[in-house]
Order: sequence, then structure tokens, then C-alpha cells
Amino acid sequence: MRFGKWILAASVPLMLAGCGGGGGGGAQSVAVQGLLDNTTNLEMTDRYSSSDRDRVICSGTDCESLQGGQITLSYHARWLSLSSSGRAGRDDDDNATYNMIRRLGQYSGYYAIKLNYANTGLYRESFSAAFGGPERKPVSGTGTWTGNMGGHEVSSGIQLNGKSTVTYSFGNNSVDVRLYDISGSGYFGDRVLSWEDMSVRNDGSFSYSGSDYVVGNFYGPNAEETTGIFEDGTLAGAWFADR
Repeated sequence: MRFGKWILAASVPLMLAGCGGGGGGGAQSVAVQGLLDNTTNLEMTDRYSSSDRDRVICSGTDCESLQGGQITLSYHARWLSLSSSGRAGRDDDDNATYNMIRRLGQYSGYYAIKLNYANTGLYRESFSAAFGGPERKPVSGTGTWTGNMGGHEVSSGIQLNGKSTVTYSFGNNSVDVRLYDISGSGYFGDRVLSWEDMSVRNDGSFSYSGSDYVVGNFYGPNAEETTGIFEDGTLAGAWFADR
């Protein structure tokens, strides 16, 4: 597999972009609970707490955060439910609040999450999550999916927005993911990230694991949506795109 990541650093101050952005766009009116009820897959970036990084391992709709080989936190897609205010609760921590950049499709969606502890008011922990179902592999031709991305800068917790393009080639069964126009208030880092030639499995999933980490999947009839998560050491987030 040929792999390439391309970056373009920002040279001027950037303002926080809106969640809209990009082409494509699944049904915003879809009920979140209905989407979660049909979720078969959940992926999360690693959990970052202060300067520590905690490996997150996912299987199906469950994820576990591991530190020193011990499970510190468990997550399930169902607690990623939204109220009208855009905040979500977590059963195991009444002091936790989630600030989300979200973009929902009919079969998939992403959440870029920054967690704050209300008892201190300080940034303490962050990760990004993406979910969807049922999984579908593209069956013919070459297609392009367009949409949005959200995430955060690991060191500062600055929330980020941007656009996404996912291109699938049936000829060599590979996918390219490009995230661009990445911006956030006070952010001066990479504006473009790109991963190329990731093989697509029979269930529609694809991934890359090296100095960077990418996990994605196609969802819905005719694989009309895709979502996934990414880490590159300085940024962590997720994308959503549809055809």
C-alpha cells in the first residue's frame, strides 16, 4: 500500500469555521436516537488527558480506554445522545460536559468532543468519535464523497472545523481521504491532511496505522455515506461525507 500524508501550515490567524462547509450533507433532520439505535460501529481517537495519552480500543459499538494495560473508562454509542442544546451527558460522571462539533447523516455521523470537568472549569480531557451503520462497501466505479470534519488540537484543546473529500477507486479497491480548510480560533497548524491508497475491506472499512492513525467506514445503501476518525500526533478528529 502506498501511503502519503500532505500538510499545509496556516500562516495567518484563522477564525472558527461553521459546521456547514463542504459539499454533501446527510439529513440534518434525522433523529439522533434513531441513528444510534441502528449503530453497528463506533470508533474513537485516543483519549488525551493533560499531557497523557490513553489508547482507546473499539469493537462494535463499545470502546475501552486503556492505561498501563488497565481499563480506565468504557464508552458505548448510546451515551452519545444529544439534547436540543447540543450537550450530552455521561452516566459515570455528573460533572462532565461535552462540547461538540457535529454533522449527522442518515446512516452515520461524527462527534468531535472536548470534555471539561465542571468542578475545575479547566480543559482536562479530549477525544473524537464517529459512528454509523449498516456498513457497506462500494461495488463499482470511482466515486467521490464530500462533507465536513471536526476535531481539536491536542496540545491546546482548540476546536477545529474543516471540509472533507473521500475518493474510492474500484479498480484497485482503495480510498483516499483529504481533510482541508482546517481552521479554529487561535489555531496556526496544518490546514490540509491527506491519506492515500488505503485498502477497503469487504465490510466497507479502511484504516491506516503508523505515525498517524486513521479508521473509516462506508455506510448505508450503495455506500452513500462515509465517516471516520483520525490522529496525526498534533490533531485528532473525525469526518463525515456523502455522495
